[in-house]
This record gives sequence, C-alpha cells and structure tokens, in this order.
Amino acid sequence: MNPVRPSTRLQSAAQILRQLSFLQQRVGALEASVRLFCDQSPAPDHYLLHQVTAIQTEIARSLGVSPAALLGHGRRASLVWSRHLAIHLARHLLNLRVSDLGPLFNRDHTSIRHALRCVQNAMDTDTVKRTEVHLMEARVKPLLIQEERIPSHD
Repeated sequence: MNPVRPSTRLQSAAQILRQLSFLQQRVGALEASVRLFCDQSPAPDHYLLHQVTAIQTEIARSLGVSPAALLGHGRRASLVWSRHLAIHLARHLLNLRVSDLGPLFNRDHTSIRHALRCVQNAMDTDTVKRTEVHLMEARVKPLLIQEERIPSHD
C-alpha cells in the first residue's frame, strides 16, 4: 500500500478549503437573492419595469455586457461601471427612489446609494466618465416612452 505523502494531504486539504469557501460565497449570494425575492415591498408597476428594463438593456448593449450580468453579482470593473451607470440613469431619468431601485437591480438600498455616489464621484473627477454618462443619457432618453394616461369616464 502506498502511504499518502504529507504534502499531498496538505494540497488536498487546501483544495477542500477553497471549494468550501467558494460554496459559502454562493450560499451567501443565494441567501441575498432569497431575501430580495421575499422582500415585502410592492412589486414595481409595469410601466416602471418597462422603463428600467429599457435602460438596463441599452446600457448592457452599448457597453458590451449581458443584461443578466448587469443584474448579477460580478465584480469586473467594466461590469460594475455598467451596473452603476444603469442605476444612475434610472434614478435621474425616472426620478425613482433608492428603495424602489433596489429590487429592480437585485440590490439593497445601500448598494444603490453606493452606486450613485460612485457615478457622481466619477463625473466630478473624470471628464471622460462625465462625457460617457452624458452620451449614455442621450442614447437612453429617446428609448423611454412617455407614460400615457387614459382618462377615466367615471
């Protein structure tokens, strides 16, 4: 019988610890998703959902990320900037509250506030980012439909 060398046992233990750490992160992400899904806040109305989806889709298309990734938990810098930019535009073009934006982007209100601060700081300090925000705003505005109110005949 071949005895297992101590270095092999250590490598196996390190692999198991890495896998355990990864699984703990996934469980944490799933728990956060369940909390968001079970949140008792009212569902956004169809009009707002359509408007925010239009913003998310255009930002994702223009910046080369998938809409699913925009709503996911990826942390790649270009993805995070795209997500933050979509949050910023939804807030300012649709005049939505931070608490309303959270469920629409699968985030809690503190993450939404952080995204808004990041975009504002980037606009204040980086002329390229400021220009990009203004260009994306100009690109998204025409896609937003004006809410049509049908008069009731009560």
